[in-house]
Amino acid sequence: MIVHERPREPTSWSEEAAALAATIADAGHERVALVAGSNGCSVALRLLLDQPELVHRVLLCWPATAGDPVVDGLARIIISDVHGSATADRLLEGNPIRGVTADELAAITAEVVLYPSMPENTAHQRSTVTQLLATIPGVLLVGGSPEPIHDEFAEHLFAFVDIVDAFSKVHHDD
Repeated sequence: MIVHERPREPTSWSEEAAALAATIADAGHERVALVAGSNGCSVALRLLLDQPELVHRVLLCWPATAGDPVVDGLARIIISDVHGSATADRLLEGNPIRGVTADELAAITAEVVLYPSMPENTAHQRSTVTQLLATIPGVLLVGGSPEPIHDEFAEHLFAFVDIVDAFSKVHHDD
């Protein structure tokens, strides 16, 4: 298992995906199964689209909502204050998830599994999961729980670990 430490202040999803690719290469892996959470789902999908030879399959946990005026408005203020409006525009573009387009998602051929936020919340809305289910070919929906930052996650921890464990052990012939 590799745990990736993301760039401190990335200015694009491609930059983050390139850093993840470097982590994979530094660990000596040629192809991986990725488990990503929240905005990390954007990074995992960007890597899958930019360098599909590196990614066997992806488990997207609590995918972050894109296109919500309130969520994006707050994020735009925070990002713009630090990096400027051009970087905010770049990081907030994409739909139904930041960093990728629906057309790109529709072209994915790798296995993608969704693990939603349950219950949904402002940052991780059910509509995002619904749009991903409608856009990514063959996507599979499993389980769901609050994000780990919530106290309620503790009662879902073992079920979540079981899903990640099962996901990591699945082997398909390429």
